[in-house]
Amino acid sequence: MEKVTLKRIQKEYQGLQENPGLLPNAFVVPNSDNLLEWHFAVYGLDEPYKGGVYHGVVILPENYPKAPPGIKVLTPSGRFTVNYKLCLSISDWHPESWNPSWKIYQIILGLISVMSEDVEFGVGMIMESKEVRRQFAKDSIEYNLRNPMFKKLFEPYFSKLNIPVENGIDAKEKSEEEKHDEAKEVQHNDIVQEFERQHEYAEKKRTLIDYIVPIGCAFVTVSALGFAFYRLVKSK
Repeated sequence: MEKVTLKRIQKEYQGLQENPGLLPNAFVVPNSDNLLEWHFAVYGLDEPYKGGVYHGVVILPENYPKAPPGIKVLTPSGRFTVNYKLCLSISDWHPESWNPSWKIYQIILGLISVMSEDVEFGVGMIMESKEVRRQFAKDSIEYNLRNPMFKKLFEPYFSKLNIPVENGIDAKEKSEEEKHDEAKEVQHNDIVQEFERQHEYAEKKRTLIDYIVPIGCAFVTVSALGFAFYRLVKSK
């Protein structure tokens, strides 16, 4: 990814760590295996989504924030087609309306707004009845738990998402909150380490380019001089 992109998403991650209240109804976690994937879990919404937990992903382009991200919702909700890129003014369907100052948390807030109000309609959006949406909300946790990525990223937040935790290794010795705090710390460290690894890679790449470009220019210059000398000798 571009160095500008790396710096931007790291800054956004730090901002969310320092101000979790920016997303009062969602948790957002970058995938440490691919920092361009930011997964989110929306919860605590009113009817007809009450009790539901909705997993989705913001897919950032290599040149974010110059270009807009793709947005998918991976949990059935009755409002969005599952695992389909949504046509929103804040998504990659509409690069002409994208504003580079928009942040990932604002994108998720925008999605929640669209989900809560049956006003906007486009590709990937549906409008099931309230009864169907209530049933999806009821089934959402069981559905999400079948997704290994959801469990991997959001297990540290299970207690706040009202998801029961099965007996673990230290279930008797530690409280649920203690286990979740430890899991969040491990997850945070993994993400920070991946940011550091990406910075090191970007620095090595820049150093390599700084080394190769002058050599390439020198080679072209020498080749041009050699060809000119050859033409001069041949003409005599």
